[in-house]
Amino acid sequence: PSTSRSVVIDGPGRHSLQITPVPRLSHDDALIRVGYVGVCATDVEVANGRLEYYEQGMAHFPIVPGHEYSGVLADTGPAARGLKKGQKVVGECAIGCGRCSACDVGEYYRCPRRQEVGVINKNGAYAHYLSIPAKYVHKLPADMPLKYGALVEPTAVCLKGLRKLTLEPGRNV
Repeated sequence: PSTSRSVVIDGPGRHSLQITPVPRLSHDDALIRVGYVGVCATDVEVANGRLEYYEQGMAHFPIVPGHEYSGVLADTGPAARGLKKGQKVVGECAIGCGRCSACDVGEYYRCPRRQEVGVINKNGAYAHYLSIPAKYVHKLPADMPLKYGALVEPTAVCLKGLRKLTLEPGRNV
């Protein structure tokens, strides 16, 4: 298909369902047909224009929100490796520039020029299709329901926080 229905936020308090073009793939991108997408408090902050990235001018409208998602691989660019059409997948949120010291050590979320799917200057999953660089795509087990796959991102955020704590057996947290 050449078009998709997408929720587009045009500015604070201004959002609508629109017909948008299916994203074009660059040489190393993956096109994902969205199966499920979560609704996050960040999405509400973006919609209200209250997320600090928008207030500080780091992110700009319009944007298609949605960073907690799962789907099926619909297509790949010619340089995308290790992925096959029809695979169940999820994608990372932070997409680094690939040229800074943070990206050099794999800390894309610290990249000063990063994009964040559905948050900072990269359309997200409140659409039928989204594209991201294939290196940020992760395969899901074939028997995993896609609705559970959409929980990978929020679960990863919780696990990252838990790993920062110093926990001892039997301690209440």
